[in-house]
Amino acid sequence: MSENLVCIECFKSIDSIFKVYSDGFKDLSECPRCHKVVDFYVECEPSVIIIDLMLFKEKAYRHILFNHKFKYIVLCKFLVAFLLCDAYLFWFNKKNRQYESIKSNDHLLFYELEWNFYFMLFRALINFLIYSSLIVSLSVFSQISSKNVANQAIKSLILSSFGKLFVLPLVIWNPNEVYFNLAFFFTLISNSQALSVATKMSINKSKWIVALCSSVVYIFDFILQLIIKDNFV
Repeated sequence: MSENLVCIECFKSIDSIFKVYSDGFKDLSECPRCHKVVDFYVECEPSVIIIDLMLFKEKAYRHILFNHKFKYIVLCKFLVAFLLCDAYLFWFNKKNRQYESIKSNDHLLFYELEWNFYFMLFRALINFLIYSSLIVSLSVFSQISSKNVANQAIKSLILSSFGKLFVLPLVIWNPNEVYFNLAFFFTLISNSQALSVATKMSINKSKWIVALCSSVVYIFDFILQLIIKDNFV
């Protein structure tokens, strides 16, 4: 991933977030362009950053995408967690339909649900690979002069998919379709904002890219479900 630090106010590249005095005292650096503190989020509690991310504030996305360095292993853990959330959502809906079939005296066994979860995890992985590949391809194509676009696009998609964690309340209660749709669109908007910040493209362009790619994935997933409908009950 890119190691460039930026001012979250004006997006100018900077050398350091802190300036160190001779006596060892540290203070936040001032941006030479906009003359504001380069990144006030470094002194904020994580809860404040999370709230601003949920409010889609561009400065918060600049902070986590450029000034907060994540190790590859951390990004991989985030990705696995989000895939598990997607798989659980698919499995939850499948489980409810199968339970209704069981009550209707169909010859289905509950242990089949476990195998179905493994398939749902594979399905979530395939969907993510298609979605991320399309996002990266379109981002690189539209930002030919920019460096590290592919890396930044992948990083932005992973970190901005925290809306998938909203599926966790399913463990406690059974929300309706409105809840699922809100969580889905929240994630898409977050993806759009993060992609715009990471690749420095316009927000309108990033929205069109995310909308197009998510539509392609939806169509692919629908066709996939029709193909395997009789094999994974």
